[in-house]
Order: sequence, then structure tokens, then C-alpha cells
Amino acid sequence: GNAKDLRVQAMQSWIYHKKGKSDCVNEILESLKGEDRTVSSLLAASEIEEIRANTEGAVCLLEEAYNIAPEDEKDAIGLRIAFLCYENREFECSAKWFKRINIDIVRDRYLARAYIQSMYSVRDYESACKTAQVVRKSGIIDPALMEIESWLAEYLGDLETALDIERELVNIQPQNISHFVQLARLLFRK
Repeated sequence: GNAKDLRVQAMQSWIYHKKGKSDCVNEILESLKGEDRTVSSLLAASEIEEIRANTEGAVCLLEEAYNIAPEDEKDAIGLRIAFLCYENREFECSAKWFKRINIDIVRDRYLARAYIQSMYSVRDYESACKTAQVVRKSGIIDPALMEIESWLAEYLGDLETALDIERELVNIQPQNISHFVQLARLLFRK
């Protein structure tokens, strides 16, 4: 079927799922996963698996779609996989997919957070720190990301950068005493 029909099937599945009609959902899902597996049918099937809270099934279908997708569609599918893994706190999976695709991290604060937290969680501190720097220098002011960048800069031995970030945080959030404590601790280390 065409992409519009496939979206309609995915929406029907959501309605059936809400009404507790799992056999109808299974029937639609099986038809989408039939012999004519196209990128569109696999994407629609993955949406149904997400509706059913089957993250593993959704990721498998998305990976299959990624493998057969034209080059100009791969990054969007890979990003969907990365976010699905991230939202389910499967950071190894999300980090793997974030590294695999070409994306503009600074286009969206949530995307930047997901990327940085994924890299941080799998101990790829250099990627997380470099990305946090790019995000901050692009004009996105996100105290949570700045804190992570400060911790990483300190961990990686760059006390000056950590101090600069903490000074910025003190100015941005003067009501947050933890920034003052962190700044004092860094000054003491210097």
C-alpha cells in the first residue's frame, strides 16, 4: 500500500489497541510485516509496536527499514531509533545510533540532551563534552547541559573551562546554591 494507507492502518491499530482488540492489531501488524516489506510498511509496523509498548520489536523493524532505505532516508530512520532507545533509557543503543547518523545536534535542545546524555551514559566523555561545547557556543542556554559540560571538562582535566561554565551558571541561576558550591570547589582545586 501507499504511505497514506499505511498511516491509516497504524492509526486504526491505535484505535483497536485502545479498545482492547489485540487480535485486530495483530492482524494489521502481520499484514504490514508480510512478504512485501517496504520501508513504509516497516515504519508503519514499528509505530504499531510502539503503540503496544514493544520497544524491542519497534527497533528491530526500524533497523530493517534502515537497512533497505534509500540513503536520503537513513538518517531520519536512524534518528527515530536513537530517540526510541533514549526514551527507554537504552543508552548503548541510542549512543550507537547517534554516532551512526549525520545530524545537526544544535537544531533542537531535546536532541542535544538526548545525544549528550547517551554519550555520557556510555562513558564517551569526550564526545559528550565536545557536543556540549558546540551546543553552548551555538547560543542554546541549558543549565542541565552546562552542568554536564562542566563536570566533563573537569574530569577531562580542563579546569579553566569548568570554571568558566560554573561562573556562567552562577549568573544564570543565582538561586541555585549548588553552582556556588561547585564554583568554590573548582577554585579550591585551582
